[in-house]
Parts: sequence; structure tokens; C-alpha cells
Amino acid sequence: MHKPQTRSNMRAFTLIELLVVISIISILIAILLPALAKARLSARSIQCAAQEKQIALVLKLYADDNDNVILKYNMGPDLAGGTWDWTEYLDYTHYLDAKTGVWNCPQAQSRTFRSYGMNWNIAGSTATYPSGWTRFDDVIRASDIILFADHKETSNPLNGINHGTVEATRVSDRHDGTNFAFVDGHVQRLPLPMPKDNYVP
Repeated sequence: MHKPQTRSNMRAFTLIELLVVISIISILIAILLPALAKARLSARSIQCAAQEKQIALVLKLYADDNDNVILKYNMGPDLAGGTWDWTEYLDYTHYLDAKTGVWNCPQAQSRTFRSYGMNWNIAGSTATYPSGWTRFDDVIRASDIILFADHKETSNPLNGINHGTVEATRVSDRHDGTNFAFVDGHVQRLPLPMPKDNYVP
């Protein structure tokens, strides 16, 4: 007949065994935490890219309704005497609802920052270069030319982006690289700096 164990004859953990278990758990945590952080960063980058893809599609829908023109990043005077930026204009004209959070990159520190800046070489201000309106059909190398990209939180996205020193001060690499949306609608994460040929048609 089996005799059940009692507290007196059950073998207890020794202090050394307990310390070994704690050490193993600590090692596993040290191994897993960087992997989890990397996975979280990757997930945020994927979400950001999906948002950029959605915005690029909306810009094309706007163009389809407006003689195929690319919306300018600075649209001039707004109803309150200020200046429309492209994100506000798409919200006001009901092409894209700002309340969805699509303008805010999930990796950005601020939850209210509008995280994307447009390439001013093809989507300039109504007051500055380029002087006219650029049409999607006008861009020959559509798969190579940047439409907009991750923007640094230390600079105003209303100012637009460009190559060289402007890129260095305004374009963000918060994803261990930058999510770029191109004129043809595709989105790709690429390292900085980007060549001038990717900004200027």
C-alpha cells in the first residue's frame, strides 16, 4: 500500500538549488527582453508602413478627383487666417479622418504629432517651389521618387522634406531606418541618407 508523503519526509529545495533556479530565470529574461523589444519595434514599423500606404492611397484618390494633381504640403490660407497643411486639408475635405490616428506613427514619442513630411520637390507649398501643380502622371520614375516619409518630431512637418542637410534635420530614422512612401504608392523602409535622385524627379 502506498504511503503518502508527509511534510517531514518530503525533500525541500536547498538554498543553492533555489539560487540556481533564480539565475536560470534571470538569464532567460536577459535573452528574451532584447528579442521582445526588437519584435515590438518591428511591429510598430509595420503598422507605420501600413499607415503610409493608406495615406498614399488617399493622396491618389484626391488626385483622381482633382485633375490628377499631387496635393501640396502647404495649401495656403485656411478659414481662420492661418495655413492649411496637407494633413489638415485631407481631414477638412473628408478624404482622411484624423481621429483614426493614421497621421501619428506608433513609434513617435508624441501621441498628437503628425509624423509624415512630404517631398517638396513634387509637392511644394502654394507659395514656394515648385511653382505649379505636379500631376502623378508627370513623375516619370514614380517607383523611385519619394512622396513623403517619417518626419522628425523636432521639426515641423509643414516645412516639407528634401535631400542633403534638409533630410538630416527633418527625416526620422526611428525604425532603425525610415519608412518612405513613393509616388507609385509602395512603401519601403530604407537607411538614411537617401540619394538626391530619390527626391528630385
